[in-house]
Amino acid sequence: MATQSVVERLGEYLAHVTFDSMPPDVVELGKTRILNAMAVSIPGAHIAGSIAAWKAMLHNKGPCSIIGHAEKVPAPDAALANGVAGHVLLQEDIGSGGHPGPVIIPTALAVGEQVSASGKEILTAIVMGYETQGRIFRGLTQHQSRAGFRSVSMIGVFGAAATASRLLKLDQAKTANALAFSASLASGVYQGFAEGTADCFYQAGFAARNGITAALIAEQGGLASPLALEGANGFYRAFTGSTERVPEVVKGLGETFDIRGIQSKPYGTSSGNHDPIDLAVSIGRQLRSPKDIKWVILTVPASTRATAGKDSLPPYRNMTMAQMSLRFCVAAALLQRPITSYEYFRDHYDDAEVEDLAYRTQVVGEEGRRIAALEVRLQDGKSIRLEEDRSHKWKPDTQALEKFFHETTRSVLDRSKGEKIVETIMRLDKVKDIHELTVQLSS
Repeated sequence: MATQSVVERLGEYLAHVTFDSMPPDVVELGKTRILNAMAVSIPGAHIAGSIAAWKAMLHNKGPCSIIGHAEKVPAPDAALANGVAGHVLLQEDIGSGGHPGPVIIPTALAVGEQVSASGKEILTAIVMGYETQGRIFRGLTQHQSRAGFRSVSMIGVFGAAATASRLLKLDQAKTANALAFSASLASGVYQGFAEGTADCFYQAGFAARNGITAALIAEQGGLASPLALEGANGFYRAFTGSTERVPEVVKGLGETFDIRGIQSKPYGTSSGNHDPIDLAVSIGRQLRSPKDIKWVILTVPASTRATAGKDSLPPYRNMTMAQMSLRFCVAAALLQRPITSYEYFRDHYDDAEVEDLAYRTQVVGEEGRRIAALEVRLQDGKSIRLEEDRSHKWKPDTQALEKFFHETTRSVLDRSKGEKIVETIMRLDKVKDIHELTVQLSS
């Protein structure tokens, strides 16, 4: 018997997994991923980048909803618009090699609405989307990041294709083809974060749309190379220059669930900024006055500092530049600004006091470092230093996520409507048709 390729192994697994085979905690995690995504997508739908995506999709008519709007469009277009809305606030989830929420959740809702999927079918597709994206990431090295490629769209397209394939009920051969087509649709670079432009947010929408397109082509019999991932001219050699980690992609397939490792962002910033921010919050609480600060030294992994926009100096010309800048975020945290909310960054990216401290903040990148260290030197010659891994804090329980949902949506959604959306999401495994949720999201 011939050895199966990576996409064939994944296709076989994805086509045969069932809702009942998933552990109860994994099902609940699927619900919380939707909740996290809607907490940022509902307000995100009203940000400029999202509005442009919505308007661009209105020329096409179809059966699928765009969050916050009444118009209906085809599934790929709805997924694109909703993917942008889910990423534009920079407070989406973290894990599976990137930010899977704003790719996989819009895919599931759009394709699910097109086929009138049940809640169980939606949850199964979401879990499999996270699993696929995480497994594709395992085959990568850091070469692609150093080269400037961004994983949100580069590997997100595979998660979207897996999610769409499940909902379209593709067999294992067609699912394998959908994943293989995704290798030719993988894309995305970091540069937009340096200028604070919207292209990086569109990458989530592009990945969702491309993944659905790959599945739709496969559904109609389209054939792609079974060696699209590990072949001599395939995905892994193109993006990383190596296939040495390819065996990790299918290792333990069906034994683990990547969704168990997903985290949520407590701050409305780039994920690499969260530990430094949390250290700064702790130190800021110890200070008698912001005037006590003379100089700040932040030490982070070299790869974090090298990411576009991370070490940018003032002035910050827009919300995204401030969210990406380690200097801005640490300074704002030390000054006890309300950085758990995207609204602070939207309305105060030009905060003069924060910019002054950002100028006095040095960011050092160290090879081999895994956690952040923050030192605040005071005017009296003393200093306060913290070095600690705070990542264990980024996995809130359901109650905390419900609170987060209501806090982020309060300016655009009535509390009663928000409570109904949360209630529908948390009983999704009992919902017969996903329209019960999507009609609430589009109203």
